[in-house]
Amino acid sequence: MADVVADVSGTIGSFEGMRFGNRVHRRLLGWRRFLPFAWLLLIVLLLVAWQVAALPLFADDRLNEIAYLALIAGLFISFPATHRRFLISVMRRKWQERGLTEQLEITYALTSEGLKIASPQRLILEYWRSLTEVARHREYWLIYGAGSVYFLPRRLFSSSAQERAFLSALLDRLDAPARQRSRAAAAFVATLPTAAG
Repeated sequence: MADVVADVSGTIGSFEGMRFGNRVHRRLLGWRRFLPFAWLLLIVLLLVAWQVAALPLFADDRLNEIAYLALIAGLFISFPATHRRFLISVMRRKWQERGLTEQLEITYALTSEGLKIASPQRLILEYWRSLTEVARHREYWLIYGAGSVYFLPRRLFSSSAQERAFLSALLDRLDAPARQRSRAAAAFVATLPTAAG
């Protein structure tokens, strides 16, 4: 059994982590995350241009056709975001039908082996070598692991000092490239009050 260096516990929403999908994609993919949408937009624009070019130059209802094509293009472009929201609501309902509760009691513990995340439903152990970054996003810390991102709500810490101590212990165990990527966390920890002050 691994020794616990630091831990924090509290309640999180079962679906709370779903809000970080866009943030994680932005962080890992950058502008490349828009390539599929750019490709679809290009197809729509080509179809619209082809349709407009096919219209007679002096047609009475040319503006109506252009407006119709623009509406179709707008619906086509807005489909991914609308579809994602729909799927998330369906997933929430289906998981709840299977017994997943709205709230989970969870513990984040730093052990000699790695980051241990425990709830009544699961136990996750990310070894230190697999953690690649700690980033702040609003009122959360995002911990990037081996193909996964874990979120740690800042509200779980009882004080700013506890939060700084936990993050300091976490950063101390990361390898140098991961610490370099974790600049926001390091800056936050650097404000740690000294024993003399």
